Amino acid sequence: MFESNEFWIIACVLASYFAVVGFYAISKQALMIFFGIFNVLLITAGLNITNAFGLEIMIGSAMYAGSFLVTDIIAEKYGKAEAKKFLYIQVATFIIIPIFSLLMLSAAPVSYSQETHDAIEKTFSSSLRIGVALVATVVIAQGFDIWFFHKIKQMSGERFLWLRNNLSTAVSQAIDTVVFWGIAFYGVLPNLLELMLVAYFVKLAGAFLDTPFIYLAKKIIPLDEKREKALA
Repeated sequence: MFESNEFWIIACVLASYFAVVGFYAISKQALMIFFGIFNVLLITAGLNITNAFGLEIMIGSAMYAGSFLVTDIIAEKYGKAEAKKFLYIQVATFIIIPIFSLLMLSAAPVSYSQETHDAIEKTFSSSLRIGVALVATVVIAQGFDIWFFHKIKQMSGERFLWLRNNLSTAVSQAIDTVVFWGIAFYGVLPNLLELMLVAYFVKLAGAFLDTPFIYLAKKIIPLDEKREKALA
């Protein structure tokens, strides 16, 4: 079982959801820190493409639904303005990481470090185009998700959390997939359309899977807020 790619993809997705809820249980600020780290992983290790469920799946596509879970939790509990702060963190991360990585890799390595340098450089040079794609994706798709989630909540009130969570994410993920894959891999991958369709349905499955986690997060009062209430 532990040698199965399917197992590791499901484990990665569930681990990201548990981490989101766990860090939120500490504080909103702790979740923001984790969110920054999570986005670094998406732009590096998340680029790994593997075979699972009879398909070629990018690990980052499977885990990316965790980003929407974060902004949906914040939008649900604190409103659209607070959710946008997380969007700004995400944009900043996707801009800073590739730029600083390439700056640091500009120095010539010593001879025994050349192989390591080349491997890191290859990873982050590809991340530059992907970073541009992610920034565009976050601004367009994640921004739409926050707006659409808030709009549905205005119409439904506190009811139907499952609907606004899944509907906003399903539409946003479609936008996300077209924008990201179009910018990042157009002219690079021969089977682009197939990978886009796979990526979308993987993200959609992840969106449905995160529903219990957003309900759990809604019931949680973070530790710092509990302390503030106790001292009030």
